[in-house]
Amino acid sequence: TSALIAMLIAVVAIAVLLSLLIQVLLRPLTTMGVAMQDIAQGEGDLTRRLDVTSKDEFGEVGSAFNQFVERIHASISEVSSATRQVH
Repeated sequence: TSALIAMLIAVVAIAVLLSLLIQVLLRPLTTMGVAMQDIAQGEGDLTRRLDVTSKDEFGEVGSAFNQFVERIHASISEVSSATRQVH
């Protein structure tokens, strides 16, 4: 019975640790998803950038997202400027 209790405690501890690890790993992905949804829904702030603090896959995706938004922002600024010059 003590082995069963020890195994149960180990399973619970592993489940808690896995849950915490998943939350930590998914936090940057959730942040990116919120920023992308904000822009996709038409109310996006094209000056918004993601804080990239790592050089892992999430950091690479965040950097690529920032570059993408910067290019869109620059393109819209150019079109806006050209439109003002025409009028």
